[in-house]
Amino acid sequence: MSNEYEALARALLQSPQGAAVLKNFDKIQQLADKPESRNLMRLLSGKGGDALKRAAAAAAEGDKDVAMRLISGLLSTPEGTQLVKAITEIL
Repeated sequence: MSNEYEALARALLQSPQGAAVLKNFDKIQQLADKPESRNLMRLLSGKGGDALKRAAAAAAEGDKDVAMRLISGLLSTPEGTQLVKAITEIL
């Protein structure tokens, strides 16, 4: 399981978007400490966790379309939408 997350993280960090994340890591950490971010993490630890695992596996296998569809479903929640908006403002 951790290998799947590591593969997803590596893929992200090797992209231009990953470089932006690293550049703004302190701001993103502050965002992660907010209640809406914690709510999303609770969602991911439940049924959303399975979708995230499948997305990580698909990304590791090079199937970006499947990974994007699965992550899109998670981010379409109210918590996910708020988190994406906040991250977009930071980056």
